[in-house]
Amino acid sequence: MNRLKTLAVTVTAIAATALAATPAQAAESTCSSTLFGGQFYCGGAYGSGETAVVSLGGDAGVFVIGLDHAVWFRTGSTGWASLGGDMRSKVRITKKTADNTFTIGSTDANNIPWYRDFTPRGWGSYWYTQQKPST
Repeated sequence: MNRLKTLAVTVTAIAATALAATPAQAAESTCSSTLFGGQFYCGGAYGSGETAVVSLGGDAGVFVIGLDHAVWFRTGSTGWASLGGDMRSKVRITKKTADNTFTIGSTDANNIPWYRDFTPRGWGSYWYTQQKPST
């Protein structure tokens, strides 16, 4: 539990202070994380570029929009993994429950919101818009 708290505090601190871009950005640019490495979009609709999630099956994680416009995800114990998509805004946590289930969201080039769900069993869905796809 202490490892999770330490990682969550570290992710929050890095997201707030360690981005390579200037703090008052009006246009999109690229940033990098000194904690996780890699380059991603920031500024404009991307905000700081990083979205942290604290409770992910016992591990903290971070979401970014990579330079390929896909959503990329990483935890403190894994490498970067692409979740796909063609997004043009910062990843948001749109729903989170006590059982480590949450939904992320971002918008595409046409400003259409897209969502994807995480459950304790992993990424249980593909990207969807307003209606959740039938299984």
